[in-house]
Amino acid sequence: MAKYNHRALCVFAICGAALYLLGQGSSTRAADANFYKDVSSEAVRCISDNIDAYRQTGRPIIVINPDLCPETDLFAGSKKGLSNMLPGKPFYEKGDQEPAKKRSPSVVYTQKQLGCLATQVAKGPLSALPKSPCANQ
Repeated sequence: MAKYNHRALCVFAICGAALYLLGQGSSTRAADANFYKDVSSEAVRCISDNIDAYRQTGRPIIVINPDLCPETDLFAGSKKGLSNMLPGKPFYEKGDQEPAKKRSPSVVYTQKQLGCLATQVAKGPLSALPKSPCANQ
């Protein structure tokens, strides 16, 4: 009987610890939900440094590809894939492809949000890109 109580106590302790850790993780995720995830610190710095270039595009909604920063052309780099569509070329060429890397998610701002982001950058460097830069202003 003592063995059974010991097991029950261990199961109870493990379940309690798991619930505690899950609760900690969800609160962290809730805090991170306000920022774009998987955007490198270099890309954050680049976007911060080039806010004026993005604002000067004149588009009401600006879609930024962090991997191509400071490029302001939404379709920059899209022609790279055309070389394997030429007649006589195999669809996939072996040997000259770079290993796939995880791509950063697109960052989307309105002109007004870029203005708010510029105000935040003027106060100091950003460690992450907020999804709603005007929310705290």
